[in-house]
Amino acid sequence: MKIRCAIVCFFLIPLFAKGQQISYLIPDIGTPGMNTYVEIIGPYNQNGNFGSDGVYLNNLGDAVRVICANASDKNKIVIGPVIVSQSGKMISTHMFVLPSLQPNSDNWQSLNQAWRIPIQVIANGNYSNADTFYIVQPQPTIIASSPGAIGSGGALGFRSRRGAMIVDSMILSGSGMYTIDTTDCDPATPGNQGYLPAVIMSKTLITIANGATLGADGNRENGGPGGGGVWNASDPNTSTLGGDGFTGGEGGSLQGGNGSGGAGDIDSCWGGMTLNGMPGGAEKPGALAYYQGQDVYVHAGVQGTGGGCGMPFGTSGQGGWTERCVTDNTFGGFGGGSAAGECCCSPYDAPTAFGGGGGGNATPGTTLTSGGGSANGNAMLVPMAGGSGGAGGNPWETPSGYGGGGGGAISLFGYISANINTEANGSKGGDMTGIDPSGTYSGAGGGGAGGGILGMAKISVTVGTVSATGGAAGIASSSTPNLTTPVQNGGEGGAGRVRFDGPQTSAATIIPAQASQYRGPSTDTSQYVWRTFTLNGTGNGDTIHIYIKPQSNVWQNLATIVNYTNNWSQQITLQGTDTLYFLAVTQQVLNPDTTQYTMEPSYIFSQAAANILRIISSSNIFSYQQQTIPTLLCDTAKFDTVYVHNNGTTPLDITSTTFSKDNQGYSIISPSLIPVVIEPGDSIPFIIQFTSSSPGIFLDTLNLFSNDATPSHNPWKIAFAGKKDISIISASVFLPSVAGRPGDTVYIPIIIQSLQQQIQLNGITYQARVSYNGTILLPIGMLHGTIDTIGNGYVVFTGSNAADTAVLKCIIGLGDSVSTALHIDTVNWGGCVVQSTSIDGTFSLTGLCTQGGTRLYDENGTISLSQNNPNPFIGVTEIDYNTIEDGPTRLWITDMLGRQVAVLADGAYKAGKYAAHFDASGLQPGVYNYILQTPTQLLRKTMMLLK
Repeated sequence: MKIRCAIVCFFLIPLFAKGQQISYLIPDIGTPGMNTYVEIIGPYNQNGNFGSDGVYLNNLGDAVRVICANASDKNKIVIGPVIVSQSGKMISTHMFVLPSLQPNSDNWQSLNQAWRIPIQVIANGNYSNADTFYIVQPQPTIIASSPGAIGSGGALGFRSRRGAMIVDSMILSGSGMYTIDTTDCDPATPGNQGYLPAVIMSKTLITIANGATLGADGNRENGGPGGGGVWNASDPNTSTLGGDGFTGGEGGSLQGGNGSGGAGDIDSCWGGMTLNGMPGGAEKPGALAYYQGQDVYVHAGVQGTGGGCGMPFGTSGQGGWTERCVTDNTFGGFGGGSAAGECCCSPYDAPTAFGGGGGGNATPGTTLTSGGGSANGNAMLVPMAGGSGGAGGNPWETPSGYGGGGGGAISLFGYISANINTEANGSKGGDMTGIDPSGTYSGAGGGGAGGGILGMAKISVTVGTVSATGGAAGIASSSTPNLTTPVQNGGEGGAGRVRFDGPQTSAATIIPAQASQYRGPSTDTSQYVWRTFTLNGTGNGDTIHIYIKPQSNVWQNLATIVNYTNNWSQQITLQGTDTLYFLAVTQQVLNPDTTQYTMEPSYIFSQAAANILRIISSSNIFSYQQQTIPTLLCDTAKFDTVYVHNNGTTPLDITSTTFSKDNQGYSIISPSLIPVVIEPGDSIPFIIQFTSSSPGIFLDTLNLFSNDATPSHNPWKIAFAGKKDISIISASVFLPSVAGRPGDTVYIPIIIQSLQQQIQLNGITYQARVSYNGTILLPIGMLHGTIDTIGNGYVVFTGSNAADTAVLKCIIGLGDSVSTALHIDTVNWGGCVVQSTSIDGTFSLTGLCTQGGTRLYDENGTISLSQNNPNPFIGVTEIDYNTIEDGPTRLWITDMLGRQVAVLADGAYKAGKYAAHFDASGLQPGVYNYILQTPTQLLRKTMMLLK
């Protein structure tokens, strides 16, 4: 018997009101001048929620429409045609944000009410509830030179309420694994929306360098963003919670895992549901079983646990039965893996519980008994979905293996998408490690399924290596008895799905071969066009439909394209007198699968297959019209750059400029001469300087007078806001206590904190001197700063930004003491008025031999580093040194800033006396360090080079 207490579990499925219901929009953000491909997800179990499957123009009178709930918002966004799929449970469409808008923030939480757009669906005359689409500014370019979690805040950006990001560009240049942050994006909504699929859209470029990978992998029992979670049962004391994911995994005897739409249940142990109500991993119906005539009931969660599903319209896995001698009593979910049963009789030599099934996606999860998750979703990745979680093994008296989390779902779009090295792998199932002394055996966990990866671009998609591999099966202990089949092993997770839309310039390496692959449509970058122009695009050879809407008229099916291979072209004439048009392209799916859980849409959209078109006219000025200057603290001036574009067809002449007030401290630094001419399609930077000696907020407007004939463009107005703060800044500067072993490298942070919440230290440079025992520490480099001088027992450095923690990099020597004070001698704040307090730190040696007394460096001992001869010297000099231990030995030369200029010895040396010849003929005259490092000691001396 596995559990000797009664646990009775209940779970309530949320009931949705009849009629049209929007569960969520994904993605839920757009930016001026750009389309956003949006999926509107309804309840998982409500067929016909959005009417009948098919394509609707979204014009007045259509049976299915997507509209702005507030009529005034039609002046901000235009909503494209709609595709209803999944038996009426979801809608695909485009949200086009008008180019002229200026939202007040790039953060959805900080937007004014005007930029929060309620969206509704009308199906057969019935109105749905409203959900919000947010109009934001794009986030600044993400340039990450070292791996981190994209969307975690700061320089790595942040995700929207439903997990999306819009950035100017994203460049991942460091080597290693970048991940997607799964912190809850919307704490006000139940569940963890950080596990929704990650959608990243760039207005220009997305590139992932060679050696770098962007990953949305499952993590042990937790899914990646968009992947299903499972139960972790590997630790009998602390790890019986369900794994988190798009849906949560079933818990073993504690709370189920959190889903993207609800927390795991504490009483029933069921996994948390999605935002559209799909339940997470749960017990098998009727699994509360009576055991051997005893008045004891056992919760199915402790008989193995079901994995969560990664697809909004699939099903999660189930827990196992308590019944004995039954191996095939559980069927896998359509996605989530299910747990199997147990047996204590022939053909098994000992009481045995079986392994959990793997999660399913493009291919089913495997199983050695029963419970592998079935294939679900479709190759088009509509809806966007990740892999499902594997099931936890069935425990018998001892902990079983946890099920692996499903790989996540990640969608990337840029006008250019380069070297898209991406992975969304399922997690391996947990091994079975426990064997009860009585001879019973538990099952291992099933692997999570591979996730979904979607890459899109208009100009080119360069694909590197893409992996959506299912997690490996958990393995039973090597002490398992000889069984007729290895039923205690878990199942493998199924393969994931990959889709790329756009002109593909290189063949992708897709892992595994079983992953489904699909190519969707794309259109070129047409933006400013003549009334008759040629539109180019790509697809997979299936029929293309082009839809057009003038700003003042309705959507119409303009053209149908057939009989092409990968590339197509179509001449288009824009009818009417409008100057703004909206274009969307669909690609037909031939003979779509109509099976419930692998259903395919009849048509698909793509983020890369829509355009906002403006008719080319005469000269046309454009720029951002609101600029905020960084606050002046210590410096005398701040600068801002605004680019002025000519979007017309003739040269733009800027003839004169003025500031409306002209007494607020603003001036134009560049261009230095006015008038200036901007050629069609070109732009020039205007560099604006802001100065002030008095505190306060200063507002002014730059007026640009030009030959643009549009009345509202002449003058073109750019508003500036700047602030001067002359408050005395209070700050603390402190060094921590750190430790390290001789011969290692230690990093010592110099931490500066403002003591006034309203005053920030960003942009303030400073110079500091830190002293220490020079026989213990030798500075060799600096992060967030530069070394100015290295002296005997001190270093002088300049910190580039007080808001960034400067870090001193030192080599540790054996030294003549076991510790040294780290003393802040001085801090010079330049032109800032800063009252700072200093707190010293310490450095301590570790790993010292203490037998017979602590062994420290003794300059009179056998080891020695002699003064170079001659000294001072011209050209060449000799250095004698003596070592007392075998092992790695290095002798090198640095300048006074710690930069290495020569290496005289580097290798494995025997203890003994050595001499080194140093030719400095290529170096500048000055003082240099020479440093000897042995396995446990470090010595340093200085020498002077003359010319």
